[in-house]
Amino acid sequence: MTRSIPSSGGGFVRPGRVVSAVRLLAVLLASWFLLQSMAAFAAPRLTLNVRNYGALGNGISDDAAAIQAALDAVPASGGNVYFPAGRYLVHSTLFPRSNTAVLGESAASTTLKGGDIFRAVLDVSAREQITIRHLTLTFDATTYDTDGSAPLIRAYSDVAGTPTVGISVRDCILRDTTKQALTARGTDRSNGPVSWRLLDNRFERTGRGSAVFFNGEDIVVERNIFVDSGDDAIAFIHATNNSVARRNHITRAGALLGHGSGIKLHGRDNWIRDNTVVSAVNGGIHIKQANVAGVAPPSGNIIVNNKLLGLIDGPPGSSQAGIQILDSAGTTVVTGNRLFASSPTRNYDGIRIENSSNADVILNNNIIAGNLSYAAGMPAVRLTSAIQLLEITGNSISTTSDTFILSTTSREGRIGISGNRIDGAGSKSIVRMPQASAGVPLLQTIENQVVNHSGPFFNTPLLGVTTLRTVGNVTNSAQGPLSGLKSLLGVITLPVNARSGSLALVPGQLQAEVTFESLMPDDDYNVTYSVRESGGGSGTWGWTMPGTKRREGFSIQVSNSAAASERILVDWRVTH
Repeated sequence: MTRSIPSSGGGFVRPGRVVSAVRLLAVLLASWFLLQSMAAFAAPRLTLNVRNYGALGNGISDDAAAIQAALDAVPASGGNVYFPAGRYLVHSTLFPRSNTAVLGESAASTTLKGGDIFRAVLDVSAREQITIRHLTLTFDATTYDTDGSAPLIRAYSDVAGTPTVGISVRDCILRDTTKQALTARGTDRSNGPVSWRLLDNRFERTGRGSAVFFNGEDIVVERNIFVDSGDDAIAFIHATNNSVARRNHITRAGALLGHGSGIKLHGRDNWIRDNTVVSAVNGGIHIKQANVAGVAPPSGNIIVNNKLLGLIDGPPGSSQAGIQILDSAGTTVVTGNRLFASSPTRNYDGIRIENSSNADVILNNNIIAGNLSYAAGMPAVRLTSAIQLLEITGNSISTTSDTFILSTTSREGRIGISGNRIDGAGSKSIVRMPQASAGVPLLQTIENQVVNHSGPFFNTPLLGVTTLRTVGNVTNSAQGPLSGLKSLLGVITLPVNARSGSLALVPGQLQAEVTFESLMPDDDYNVTYSVRESGGGSGTWGWTMPGTKRREGFSIQVSNSAAASERILVDWRVTH
């Protein structure tokens, strides 16, 4: 007796029908796999040889018309235009279509050369999905085109604002240009190039401009070599966002013009990582705001694991630093970098931060060494303006100068210096604040280790610093980790084992309070003082101290009738 099987619709299906359905499914699956296999062995992509269109490749005849004919023959579905070994001279710009691969035999054997007038060799403006590979691109020109720019590869958005998307330049040599070797940008900040890839190329002697010049989105510049750029080697300008410069090797950036950085960055949310800058005029990495209306300041950029080896001579007054952060907002992270550079004739800083009052800057686990000018050491970190937050943590620093020179012009800035190892400051200070301030709520120095040091820890007029927290710092200087504090107004927080210090109080700010990181065992301790006047004037001095003595600390109060230029120095010591 044949049994029926309930169906999903509530009826019954006989077993024979189930078997037939299974067989049908198996046939359909087999057919699908067969079609996939056939697709894998479909006809190869169309390849057009420029020699078949009349190009000679002898370096003498103008091959532009023949090459353009081959480019125009590529169907909308795409194809390859192939250049056999040779030197192809072109006196006019070439315009590949979208979905075209422009391929040489190798960069060593195939050269595409601009003719007697400097004009773009390849223009991919408003195109999509173009690959340029295995070519040397260069110029053989003596005069300029009307626009005077003439990059080897150019991409501008068209009048309608169509961006250039999906361009790849790989395994090429671009050299001997008048300005940029490659420039890709929009008519404004909203329609620049998208999804470009520059991989494994070599850029040499790039005239009066940056080697590569981008204003776009999702740009990757990776594993390229840059030698003797006129200006910056890599320029991510205006609103270049969400892009990456990685594993590039840069030598003598800015050498031809006397200015330029290894990498210049204007945009936001970019990664600059694992690059090596052997030498550059204005420093290895330069972050700044574009001088273009409506473009937001740089933010969200991460500078990680770069190696910055040297600076080369620039003109007098040129700004030099291993890493410069200018005009930034939001958060910038600088971590794991190695700065070993020095300049033969110019002062320079390890890391310099300027005009970034709305920024949080994190400097973490960097090695800063050899930051020496020709005459005197410059700081490992220099802050020249207000900032929202500056964290300097876990860095290894070798310097012969004041290690951290910090502006105190911030209205809200919080500055933390912790867990750093500092070597070689000699008689210089570790923290120097050369300007008076009107509102730094917190400056803290925690568990820094200082060796080969004989100077004061601070060289700091701390006017306006609401709270100074200094805990667990170790120095081999006889002056100690609390030395050099001047003009403190507010609160100094000390570990419980801090037993001595020196404060300089000026008229108008003649009160300071010392608090302990933890409570004293009891309040039966003594505070002894010696008071010295400074400034060379005369006057009658009086003081009362301690004004209040508590388990958690004590206060110092001073009064005087001296001239405003007078100061008194209070040396204090705590004993049980």
